[in-house]
Amino acid sequence: MPKNIKPYNAPPAHKRPQLSEALGNTWLTDSSGLLGLLKGVLHDIKKNGKDIYKGLHQCGLWDSYNGRAIRYTGMKDGSISVSSVKRCDSPDCPVCQRSVASRKSKRLSKAFQENRARGGEVLFITATSRPFRDTRDSIALVQDFNSLAMKTVNNYTRRYDGDDKAIGYATVEGTYSRGKCSKDHDGSKVSAFYYVHTHAHLLVGIPEIVVAERGTKDLVEKLKALWVRTVQKHGAYSKTTDGTGFRVDYADNADKLTSYVNKVFDTSALTAELTLGHTKKGKGYNLPQVLSLMSSDSRMYGRYRGLVRAWFEGVYGRRRNREYGINRYVELFEIRQRRYIEDYVRKRTTGDQDYQVAVHQHVQLAQGKEDTLLSWLYKEGWRSYFPEDSLCAQPITKKLLDSCTVEFVESVDTPVYNAFIKMGLEGTLERLFAEYHYRKRCHRAYEMYQNLNLGYQAPLFSQLVNECQRTGILVGSRARLYLSVL
Repeated sequence: MPKNIKPYNAPPAHKRPQLSEALGNTWLTDSSGLLGLLKGVLHDIKKNGKDIYKGLHQCGLWDSYNGRAIRYTGMKDGSISVSSVKRCDSPDCPVCQRSVASRKSKRLSKAFQENRARGGEVLFITATSRPFRDTRDSIALVQDFNSLAMKTVNNYTRRYDGDDKAIGYATVEGTYSRGKCSKDHDGSKVSAFYYVHTHAHLLVGIPEIVVAERGTKDLVEKLKALWVRTVQKHGAYSKTTDGTGFRVDYADNADKLTSYVNKVFDTSALTAELTLGHTKKGKGYNLPQVLSLMSSDSRMYGRYRGLVRAWFEGVYGRRRNREYGINRYVELFEIRQRRYIEDYVRKRTTGDQDYQVAVHQHVQLAQGKEDTLLSWLYKEGWRSYFPEDSLCAQPITKKLLDSCTVEFVESVDTPVYNAFIKMGLEGTLERLFAEYHYRKRCHRAYEMYQNLNLGYQAPLFSQLVNECQRTGILVGSRARLYLSVL
């Protein structure tokens, strides 16, 4: 630690989000700092004598095999990405989870939209039980149910052929309680405890011919009875007789379906209206919200640290998701989408070459293979495009163009980047670039960074940290532990 920076257990100088803000969205500019905090929380967790989550612990570090400089790329819409660093692609990583969730939700949206387009029904099911004191036990219950539920979905349409079989997706999710529970998982009274409320989300698509011949009621009853048996097997409690603990919604249009899919996977918007509301009043926190609270309040850190560790221990090495028949319906959706694109382009082009080129570019963009094509299409006179999980052309708005238009690129010297990571100030450079390039602030700190970037020197680094602390842009898992000695 540089000599003129000392540990200090005071609240951070920069403004932290209020509780209401934390519940509404994840503090995106702090995602790397939240990752650093999560690494500290998960430190020394072992399974069979070996450290776990090695990928997550490496996330954000310089990728030495790449051999390239670390680059911060800022887009015109205000988003900033970092290249030449390792990424874990974990659904629980504060940095990676948003892109992971986006990929999952688009894939599922394609599959179930195709089922709806073919006249089928889509069920969205949430299954909950009373909270467990031991998070690992509740995870085991839900994973057991999800595995059996997908077999039940498969068996329901076993006698049908080809694309007339049902499709299904099941996932285990968890939200962290805001308050204490005074009853254990079996309903007995115990001393109050905080908990992770683990629950199952299922999306089930029933083809049109099956709906006509068998309906969906029998399948719903089978799944409900399976949930009751699984809960009983694990010694838990769920009042399913009056509907509590097992909820079924019907997605009767594409918009409603997409909304359901995003509720499962959107880590910033996920709240408890379809989960905790069935077992207790109030809402829960998702992981980014919990980490944000832990980073700014030592009481919250003590309250949730054990729960976060228990969640990661429980899901490590286990399948978070179960699915049946999804890939085939994704393929069918993309075939259908290509036909829609061809019809759209045919009406707006004259020459065969122009038609072929435009179809190719629209399809590449629609399949998420090259986001930069959006700007190219706009320059070529196209004012609409096909989103990845949509059959309808949507306007190319200024917001979309800004999201793929580069505003700045900063190449950071490796020793400088590594120093911020080592000190637990992971998000500081991103905040500095955001303040300087977007808000035209922190000119002195940026000038100091440029001097440091010419050749790393410990005194220059200490001065930059002091200036960032003074201007309130010191961000990271250990940012609150440092106070400048002015």
